Parts: sequence; structure tokens; C-alpha cells
Amino acid sequence: MTGLKIKVSTPVQLQQAVKGAVSAEVRLLAESQRNVVWVEIDPTVHYGALSVEASGVIANAATTALNQRLPLVLSMASSGADILGGIDALFGWGQAARRVAMCSGIIPIFTIVTGPAVSGPALLIGLS
Repeated sequence: MTGLKIKVSTPVQLQQAVKGAVSAEVRLLAESQRNVVWVEIDPTVHYGALSVEASGVIANAATTALNQRLPLVLSMASSGADILGGIDALFGWGQAARRVAMCSGIIPIFTIVTGPAVSGPALLIGLS
């Protein structure tokens, strides 16, 4: 695949109504006129803790970026896997990390740290 050919004029959500601190969309960066997959980890939702559902959004976004050959941009402020989610949250985080790691060396990965990057999410910085 050579990537998404159409420039999106308004952001396109990749998943709707997913519980948790993460959202993902394909958006056009005006300065470069380039589509990217943008992942936002919102620190106002349970301190950015990653539930299994939220981690699934990251995994799906990374897969979409890889399949469409679009840069992956992660804007994060996260306290790590949601401790209340137990083993499921850790498993979800592992799946998300695996998918982001699969992108490494194939598509550009950018991480914007806007707050805490604790535990597993801190490791994503090293892939950028």
C-alpha cells in the first residue's frame, strides 16, 4: 500500500464511543499538507490511565498508520496502565506497545509528551 491518497479536510475518528482516555483520528497537518494518524491520551480522564479499551484504540491507530503508511503521532500524558483494570489493562497495554513497535522503522513515529509519561507509556518515547 502506498498510503491514503486523499487529503482529509476535517479529522476522521478511527473509533467512536470507546471508554477511556484515548482518542485517535486521521487528520491533516496544515503546515505540511500531510495526513497523519493522531493519538491523544487525555490526562483529564483518570490521569491518562490506560484501560484495556483505551489501549485498544492505540493498537488500532498504530495498525491503521502502518497499513496506510501514514506517520503516527502520539500526544500523551499518561499514568500508565489502569491499576483498576488489573491484568486486562496490562494485556491491553502490551498489545498497544506491540503494534507501535511493529511500526518502528517502517513509518515515522512522533511522540509529544504533554504531561507525565509513567511506566509503559514512557517506553513509547524510545520508539520515536
